[in-house]
Amino acid sequence: MLALLGGAAIRSFVLAAGVWLTLRVPAVRHTRLHLTAWTIVLVAALLMPVATEVASGLLPPAPLAPPAMSLLVPSGIGPRPRHDAAAVPARNLPGPFSAARTGDAGTTHMIGRPAGAARWPEWHRLALLTYAIVCCGLLARLALGVLLAARVARAATPLGESWARGHDVRLSNAICAPATFGSIILLPPDCPGWPLITRMAVLAHEAAHVERRDFHIQLAATLHRAIFWFSPLSWWLRRKLADLAEVVCDDAAILDLQDRAAYAAILLEMSDRTTELPACVAMARPATVPARVRRILAGTQIQTPAYAWRRATLIGCTLGMVAMATFPLTADLATAEPDNAPQQTPRQPIAIDSKLLDADVGYYQDMQTGSLMIVTRDGDHLLTGRLGGSRYVEYPYTNYDFFLTDLPQTNHFVTSASGAAVQVIHYQGGSEGEVLDRVSTETALRLKSQHDRHVAEELLPRTKIKLDEAVLANYVGYYQISPMKIIAITREGVQLFAQTINEGRFPVFPYTDQDFFYTSTAAQITFVKPADAVATALILHKDGKDRVAPRIGPEAAEQMQRRWDDERKPHVRIVVDDALLDRYVGRYVTSDMTVIITRGGSHLIAEVAGYPEYSIYPYTDRDFFATEYPTQYSFVASRDGRVIQLVKHSFGVDKTLRRVDQADCSSNAVTPCLLDRSASRR
Repeated sequence: MLALLGGAAIRSFVLAAGVWLTLRVPAVRHTRLHLTAWTIVLVAALLMPVATEVASGLLPPAPLAPPAMSLLVPSGIGPRPRHDAAAVPARNLPGPFSAARTGDAGTTHMIGRPAGAARWPEWHRLALLTYAIVCCGLLARLALGVLLAARVARAATPLGESWARGHDVRLSNAICAPATFGSIILLPPDCPGWPLITRMAVLAHEAAHVERRDFHIQLAATLHRAIFWFSPLSWWLRRKLADLAEVVCDDAAILDLQDRAAYAAILLEMSDRTTELPACVAMARPATVPARVRRILAGTQIQTPAYAWRRATLIGCTLGMVAMATFPLTADLATAEPDNAPQQTPRQPIAIDSKLLDADVGYYQDMQTGSLMIVTRDGDHLLTGRLGGSRYVEYPYTNYDFFLTDLPQTNHFVTSASGAAVQVIHYQGGSEGEVLDRVSTETALRLKSQHDRHVAEELLPRTKIKLDEAVLANYVGYYQISPMKIIAITREGVQLFAQTINEGRFPVFPYTDQDFFYTSTAAQITFVKPADAVATALILHKDGKDRVAPRIGPEAAEQMQRRWDDERKPHVRIVVDDALLDRYVGRYVTSDMTVIITRGGSHLIAEVAGYPEYSIYPYTDRDFFATEYPTQYSFVASRDGRVIQLVKHSFGVDKTLRRVDQADCSSNAVTPCLLDRSASRR
């Protein structure tokens, strides 16, 4: 065990050294990028003992050299076992044969060992005992801290003030300074009396911790330190992650506050409140505040690099180093079949004329849903986003097609004879999800004004009223808000609950006889109903949008729930005949989707046209499941045995595609099988 942990610690140290050198590159000297890289190192370091064993198991055993074997066996002792630690290279040792378990104390017969030494515990047993004592002590300390913090968080009083912005904010007498436990923001009881700017700064900082899941990351870092306490890296890595998290959250708070000096003063004020709750993420640890304040006052702007592509590049480099640190560097590695490796073909960005980029800039609206897409230019690529939503980087891979770097989506720009973009076709999940027409700046500003007004209305405080159970009973039922989403309204006494299938269940409270509000988020529900009758629909007011969901019967809701459950239940992979796999290879289409099925060794590869491919594995002779997505595929054959259809089961929807050819769409010939798009640049 000690040899396994020690080897994992050394590999983790080498990995950390490689990452540290990579982060010296000027292009990645940004705090958020550093935090991403070190988080990957933490996860790799935690999983390193298991990963190295799995990696070793994937390789064929190294042959033993007879001359070396003869030198390692002392005269008169006889041959040692095949997996002796001295005879087999350490990288190929299976787990049960680690150094702490090599041989028995009475049979090792070490040359020159004193006769009375057998009465004393061997050194490795003492080392193992020492390790276990320290590790158990640190784990017990961690568990006690989490239990105490959980007890404090559970006893804290929820704060329902409007400035909490829908976050789970609670007041506790057990703390003097702001802290975060999981997704709960804990504040001292005197915080309502703080100036508004102080409350907003504290909330922005702690909300950033919650959004980035810093509590869970630091909990994992503390667990890593407890297991690898003998490694200096474990102590340094925990401190590094905590410091980087505070800096990133400081940036988020400054961006929200727009006043560096004021935020620095607030941080100093919070540092005077020295009480720190165990296992929580504190806002202002006194040891870190001076350096953070100097950085805040010395800075001129928040780091806003061209983040997406640098982050993707850094993650790729870091994962490459993780792989090198995990797998033995041996020629035998090339013979291992990467049967379960994800098969992906990411698009490659190209350089296009800047005039073409400028022609795409503007506003585009889905005339059916009213959704507004905003397109701007950022150097050699575009930034796109929906009104009220996040902005995403997208790069061109043709003169008229762009792919998003953070989401599996693409945009196709349709141009007029003059070369100006007049329409965007947005592809999501491989289907033509929506068509957006270009609108004027005046129309976009009017839509933005309406959106802002709706958001402001959603943020207004509401006062709960009482309604009779007979009134509430008219609202109980199922409402379909989209083809893949159903909202279930249930009742317990005089309390209504709203729950989207496979999502959380939240209480909603009435403020009129037909209008209800959430406390978990800035959203409301309006029920549409005739007088003294059951509701026929509901309207969800959220994110500045009003979405109508008509009432449906319980049978439809139960059917969708069964489909969701079927898609997410585990499947057991089986082995099928290669000839049967070859029968399924081909091209399957509907009016808005093309799926290419190719061979990938003993399994198949599915590629929805325009998106990365992924492996699918058989669990019956005609049904296949994906491991990267909750998606299954079923092949349908005619009476004469020809495969004629493919049914894609995904997100509660069954989509049937017909086979259009019998071409051999091998992994080397996927491109000719893809569905062509007719629109192009003129």
